[in-house]
Amino acid sequence: RGLFDNSYRDLKVLLPCSHKNHWCLLSLSKHGISSYDSLPGIISEADILKRLGKTVKCQSVKMEEVPRQENSSDCGIFVIAYAKSLLLGQPVEKPNRQKIAQWVMSMVHKKI
Repeated sequence: RGLFDNSYRDLKVLLPCSHKNHWCLLSLSKHGISSYDSLPGIISEADILKRLGKTVKCQSVKMEEVPRQENSSDCGIFVIAYAKSLLLGQPVEKPNRQKIAQWVMSMVHKKI
């Protein structure tokens, strides 16, 4: 059975992706690959397809419009914020460092 057959029709796989010291979040679904990148241009569509194109059998990547980071070091915080929003079915918003840290610690304490 395929990963995205009828049994898993609503399945989304969230995949943190690192390239050249930068992180973005990829969402894989039966509709294809979506990229959530707070600093666009470092990880290109070609980079993503080179890594995942054969596995997911996809020829393009939807580059999602998301909040941008204002420095060169917050990409990991943005990846966590994007993942949290997608997992909870909420709109993707600019992350608050303190709230993200609290959420991560609550997950650690829950031992998920």
